[in-house]
This record gives sequence, C-alpha cells and structure tokens, in this order.
Amino acid sequence: MKKQTRNSTFELLRIISMFLIVLHHSVVHTDWPNTTSFLSNQYVVQFLSVGGKLGSNLFIMITAWFLIDKSFSWKRIKKTWLTIACYTIGITVIMLLFGDLKLDLKIIVEAVLPVLTYRYWFATNYLILLALAPFLSQAVQKMSYKDLRNLLLVLFGIFCGAKTLMNIQFGSNVIWFVFLYLTVGFFKKYKEEILPAKNCFLLFFSGLTLLYGSILTMNLIKGIYPEIKTVSTYLAAQDSVLIFVMSISLFLFFAQMKPFTNKGINYLAGTMFGVYLFHDNKMIRPLIWDHWSSLAENYNSQTLVLQIFAVVFIVFAVSIIIEILRQTLFTLGKKTKQLIK
Repeated sequence: MKKQTRNSTFELLRIISMFLIVLHHSVVHTDWPNTTSFLSNQYVVQFLSVGGKLGSNLFIMITAWFLIDKSFSWKRIKKTWLTIACYTIGITVIMLLFGDLKLDLKIIVEAVLPVLTYRYWFATNYLILLALAPFLSQAVQKMSYKDLRNLLLVLFGIFCGAKTLMNIQFGSNVIWFVFLYLTVGFFKKYKEEILPAKNCFLLFFSGLTLLYGSILTMNLIKGIYPEIKTVSTYLAAQDSVLIFVMSISLFLFFAQMKPFTNKGINYLAGTMFGVYLFHDNKMIRPLIWDHWSSLAENYNSQTLVLQIFAVVFIVFAVSIIIEILRQTLFTLGKKTKQLIK
C-alpha cells in the first residue's frame, strides 16, 4: 500500500507553531530585571510571550485534523512514549556524567516514567489525547450537526467564557485538548461551516490587535493603580476567548490553502516534537535561558528584539539537529536489531 503523502501546508504550520512555543519560552523562562530604561523592551517581552499558548493550541489542532479519520493505534502511542522517555533518560544520563546532578530514586523514576511523573505538561496531556482520539472521533461521527454544535458552544462558554470574564479555569489541560479535538472534528466533518480564508485571516488579525491592545491598556491601568496585581498578558491564556479565536481562525486559514508537498518541510516538521522535548526539558531549560543566553543582561539594549530572535533561532536549530541525530540512532538501532535476528 502506498504511503499517503503529508500535506506540507499543515506541516509548515506545525513548524511555525513550535517556533512560537520556543519564542514564548525564551521570554517566560528568562529571569528579567524588574525595570528597564527602554519601556518598549517591556512591551517586546510581553508581546512575544503570547505566541506560546497559540502554538500549543495549533499543534493539537493539527494532530486532530490528521487523527480524526484514523483508528486506534498502540504503535502511535508507543512511539510517542518512547520518544519522550528517550529524552528524559538520555538527558538525565548526560547530566549525571557531565553535570552536577546526583543520582537518587526520584531522578530514576522521573527519567524512566516521564509521562506518569508529569515531566512535560504538554507531552503528558498530548499522549493522553492520542489514547482518547479514536473514541472522540467516533463521537464526532455519530453526533448530529445540532448536537455537536451545541456541545461545542457549551464547552466554549465553560472554558473560554469563564476564563476570560471571571478568571475561572474549569477542568484540566487534557480536557482543553479534548475540546480542541472536537472543534477540529466539527469543522472537518462540516467543511461548509468554515469561513472563507480571507475572513479567517481578518478574524485572526482582529484577535491579535485586541490582544496587544489589552496588554497596552493593562500596562496603562497598572501604571495608574500599582495595587492591581493582574498580569498584563491575562488574555493570552490558552483558553481565553482571544487565543482560542486566533488559534481556530489561523488553523482554518491554513486548512484552506492550496495543498502542496515539500519533502524538506515535511522532514523538518517531523522533528518538532523532539524540539519541544529537548529545549523544554527541566534540566536543559535553566542551562539555555539562565546560563547560555544573556537576554536578561541585555534587557536595556535597544536591539533586544533582535537578540531574542537570534537566540531562539539558534535554540530551534540545535534542537532540530539533536532530534535528527536521535532519529538516526533509532533507525540504526532498528536495522541492527533486524540484522541480529
């Protein structure tokens, strides 16, 4: 049977999504000074941070689009789990040998059982979603248009409405991922409900404008009333109305783009999960943002935004190379095992 070729439109969006996540981590995991002589740098840090939750939403939506028509697969779950464990075990061994990490039972358990010990919030919930995917797909296929639409409206109100209006968060990350999965399933089943690409782009741009406007407004209010403790990026949460609207509108914009195939894009997209697992490992994270990069020291620099993007590009590229090496070693290991057999 001929292997189905991946649509590079979605693979390109996958790459963009992960880049936004790395960009988000570059500013939220850096220990910035309390003040800066360039007020614009404060806005730069806040503006660049909003892409992280947008990226994670998009990553789940892309997964949902591909899995909505597929059956349950232990192989898919096993492969994902092994990839996660490979990074936790590999990085732990390297830190034991060359770092100042001391061996104890907790370290071993976290390395060997990264999903159960919640070493990565996204990876753990992503794996759970993969296990639930075929059952969610059946629900989408069996539910009527009206029932599915009403369910999504109710969930939208519970998650996005409550979070945005009252800062109340119901459920967990995996429940949120389920909502995103069902939303994508609805639009893939009822394609006639998708807004034209132009309208999707305008909706995304409008959401982005409102989001940045809310950050500026919140900064202004907090300047007048310092006692207000609410963060200026309050509306940048993954389940806020604005981030959800931006996520689904950008996704549906790409979904309507003319399909094309590019082997290079598809190959790079296949390394994106590894990019996340490497750069956001809790042992690697402080080394990157606290020791290797000097972003915090340059908070007063006029070229801060250029420095942030330069660091992010380097981290992104190094993470891709490491994932390529991991995949190569796994492939060689499989071939060696087959030869031995």
